[in-house]
Amino acid sequence: MIREAYTEFKKPAVLWSTGEDNTAALWLFRKAFLGKISFPVIHIDTGYKFKQMSKFRDRAVPRTIRILHN
Repeated sequence: MIREAYTEFKKPAVLWSTGEDNTAALWLFRKAFLGKISFPVIHIDTGYKFKQMSKFRDRAVPRTIRILHN
């Protein structure tokens, strides 16, 4: 289903909150594409999360598109 959506849409992307459900979904995306997520991962950073969560985000998906929102 993930690969089908990737081929059907012109510019697919995934929103990621760094929560457990979204992190599990990223694992499924990696598994569907043999270890590499083939589309942008977007994280809306409100600035209210713990610093450790930002570090985790940067480690887990180094090329995350980060949108700052206050």
